[in-house]
Amino acid sequence: MVETDLTLIDYFSVIGFDESVGLKPDHSADVISDYVEASTSNQNQPPLERSYVARILAHFPETRPGFPFAQEISSLCMPKGLRFYTEKIEPKFHSFVNIREDGTRINGCCLTLYEEVQDEQLRQEIVNLQMEHVKDLAMFADGELYLLVSS
Repeated sequence: MVETDLTLIDYFSVIGFDESVGLKPDHSADVISDYVEASTSNQNQPPLERSYVARILAHFPETRPGFPFAQEISSLCMPKGLRFYTEKIEPKFHSFVNIREDGTRINGCCLTLYEEVQDEQLRQEIVNLQMEHVKDLAMFADGELYLLVSS
């Protein structure tokens, strides 16, 4: 290895919501949640407690000789999937190590920043999911059918 090939980091990546995928439930996060905490299925939870698929939006550099980019980085950075919150959340930091079957390692750290959703279409989709969830709860609470009355 030439001295100029040495860097502090191999890649910088941006991971988050991909508009082309939309609000797709992340079922792999359900498996992790089952081991970490007692939880119900992703679909039975309120939309703001569900996990959604996060995608790699960009990574820099595009390639590095001898250091292929690890596509599994999104699940290491967001092991519980992409989440939405109604209140402002402070940035969070965690590190990880993943040892692959062939013995190679992925060492990394993740700084998660939370930003306000500006896209009105996405905001409306979350509101619609919430309304649908509330209707389901009202109609099938405790396995019995209830009449939904508004005043």
